[in-house]
Amino acid sequence: MKAPASTSRPRRPAGAPGPTRPRRSRAALLDRRVEAFAKVLPRLRDGDVEGIHRARVATRRLREALPVVAAAAPQARKLRRTLRDLGRALGAVRELDVSLQLIEELDATGRFERASLDRVGRALAADRAAAWAAARQAIDEIDLESLMDRLRATVAVLRRRPARRPAVAAGEWLPLLRLRASRRAEELTGAVDAAGALYLPERLHQVRIAVKKLRYARELIEEAAGARQPGARLRLLKDLQETLGRLHDLQVLIDRTRQLQASMPQPRLTAWSELHILQRALEDACRERHAAYMSRRDALVTAVEAWRLPASATRRDRPSAPGTAATS
Repeated sequence: MKAPASTSRPRRPAGAPGPTRPRRSRAALLDRRVEAFAKVLPRLRDGDVEGIHRARVATRRLREALPVVAAAAPQARKLRRTLRDLGRALGAVRELDVSLQLIEELDATGRFERASLDRVGRALAADRAAAWAAARQAIDEIDLESLMDRLRATVAVLRRRPARRPAVAAGEWLPLLRLRASRRAEELTGAVDAAGALYLPERLHQVRIAVKKLRYARELIEEAAGARQPGARLRLLKDLQETLGRLHDLQVLIDRTRQLQASMPQPRLTAWSELHILQRALEDACRERHAAYMSRRDALVTAVEAWRLPASATRRDRPSAPGTAATS
């Protein structure tokens, strides 16, 4: 009797993307990110905490996608600058929102004096109100309705403009995405080397930024290639971005408590000591996150090296040759 045929699926190489669907065009890639941005705008206008966070992520993903269409839609360059300005305006608010959330988490542990947490929380809330007022002014100057109109018009240009070369329509712009991601990988390698093994907050912050940029660049590649699920290397980037992000958030709160501590009158020694205890706990948490990063640093370096193109493949980083546009 014949043995039954094996029903197990062939294993994918380590780090390879998941199952694939048909490739996406440049227009489809941009359209998906434009509509994701549109969905968060109502919550952004209200100053909603989650809305601000989602809007910042959406602007970052749009900024990574726009250079890919810049030759076909010249207005993409100006749109990218506008999104950068919006992201920066929201950055200060988001940082304070996270610090306030951390204060709530610390309060829930019951390990710290409520008075010291309230003191820090009040200072953060005042800073947040001022930061949101500045961000709201920037939002009004940008004019979100006009921004959305211009983004959707860029997608429309890509959908109706035929590619002048069949190769572009067939997806030969994907190597340009890989070239851009390779340069992001080089930046990350440099940031990891500069950070070394010591706990240096600012250098680790640069690693986090480089991880985030590479992650968004690789997301574009995998989505363009039709991957249904992110590959193992992309999941590693996401995990390390979260680890380093938490470390940065803790360090920001440490710095704020130090500023508050330094501004207190000298006789208030009890309050000063309570803030010092809080700082020590936050520093311990930073060390834990740093250890988690270090335990995966070698895996990160290996993953990044796999994405770097040979030196012979490097050339001027531009989306495509003048006059070449994508079809839908």
